[in-house]
Amino acid sequence: MLNLSNHSFDYEPYPLGHFKEIFTNDLYKSLCEEYPDVSELKISEDKKKYNINKFNKFSLTNDHTEFSELLKRKKNFFNLYNFLNSREFFLKISEILLKNNIDLQLNFEKRGFLLKKRKYNLFFEFSSIPCNGGFILPHTDAPKKIITFIVPIIKDTEKEIENFKKVGTSILSMTDPKYSFNYFNRTMRLEETTEKKYVSFSPNKMLMFIKTHNSLHSVGPVEPLNDNIKFRNSITFAFRKNFD
Repeated sequence: MLNLSNHSFDYEPYPLGHFKEIFTNDLYKSLCEEYPDVSELKISEDKKKYNINKFNKFSLTNDHTEFSELLKRKKNFFNLYNFLNSREFFLKISEILLKNNIDLQLNFEKRGFLLKKRKYNLFFEFSSIPCNGGFILPHTDAPKKIITFIVPIIKDTEKEIENFKKVGTSILSMTDPKYSFNYFNRTMRLEETTEKKYVSFSPNKMLMFIKTHNSLHSVGPVEPLNDNIKFRNSITFAFRKNFD
C-alpha cells in the first residue's frame, strides 16, 4: 500500500529517513479528501509535569474512544491504518533500517510461555496545527515510541502551505550541550535550541526518525502567507513498545 523504495537517510544529529511518492496519486488525493474536519478532532493539552504549554494543535489518536468510529467512516484511512498495523509493514521498515546501517534489534513478536506476544503496537494520530501561530515545542518523543513517521496531508488547492514559515519539521539540538540527554522527553523552549536541519512540509512524502536521547524536533510557530489555508494537516504514527 506504501511505496518505500524511494528513500534516503541522514544520520546527524540523529537518524532520519526521507521517503518520496509513498502513495499513488489517486490514493493520496483520496486521503486528503477524507481527512477529518477539525470539528472531529480534540484540542491537545499537555498534561505533563513540566508546566509549559507544549502544543497549539488539534488531534485525535487511536488512544481516544472516538477514534474507531471515525475510522469506520474513512475507508481509505481504515485500510491504511490496518496496513500500518501489520507485520508486513513492520518487517519492511526493519529491513530498510538494516540496509541503511541502523540496527535496532527489532522483532515483531516476543515468545511467551505458551503464546507469542506483539512487542509493538501502532500509535496513530490525526494532527491539525493552526497556520496562524500553531506549534509543537521541542521534544524527543516518549521512550515507548521507537520509530515515528510524519506524513503531510496537502490538497492540490493547498500546495502554497509548503512556503509558510516554520510549517515543516525543525530538527534541533540543545544550544547548551549539557542538556542534550533527554531520553524521557522533557519539553524544551525554542530559545534553548539550535536548528540543525529543516524538513519541508510537502505532499506525498514521509519523514521517519528514530527515538534517541537527542531526537529533538519541533514545528512552528507557523507563520502563514495568507488566510486561505487554516490548518497544517498531517498523520503521525509510531511503533510503540507494548512492554520492555
